[in-house]
Amino acid sequence: MLTHVLACLPEEACGILSGTQDQVVVSVIPITNELHSPTAFQMAPAEQIQAFLQLEKNNLDMIGVYHSHPNGPAQPSESDLDQFRYPGVIQLIWSFQDSVWHLNGFIIESCLAHEGTINLTDEA
Repeated sequence: MLTHVLACLPEEACGILSGTQDQVVVSVIPITNELHSPTAFQMAPAEQIQAFLQLEKNNLDMIGVYHSHPNGPAQPSESDLDQFRYPGVIQLIWSFQDSVWHLNGFIIESCLAHEGTINLTDEA
C-alpha cells in the first residue's frame, strides 16, 4: 500500500484490500484516483468493477478500502464519512505527520468513525 501511496504523491492514493472472512489481507488492489486531487479521491469505476470481479473469481471478500491524506489528518474527513458505502469494511488512512507515514484504521457506520485495530506484517 505504501508504495502505491508514495507513487501517487502529491495526489491522494486509493485502493481495495481483498481477503478472507477471518480478515486476513490476501492482496492490495491499487485503483486510480480519478479526481487526481491532493485532498479528495474517487475510485475509477471501471477499475473498481474489475477489482470486484477479481475478488469474486478468487472467492475473496473486500475487507478494506484505503486512501491517503498526504497533507491531511490521520482520521476520516467529513467527505470520507459522507461518501463511505461499505458497512463492515475497514477504512485505512495513510497520513504524513512529523516526517513519517502513519496508518490508521476506522470502521465507519452512519457517518461516524470508530478507530479499529490493525496488525501489519510484510506479507501483504
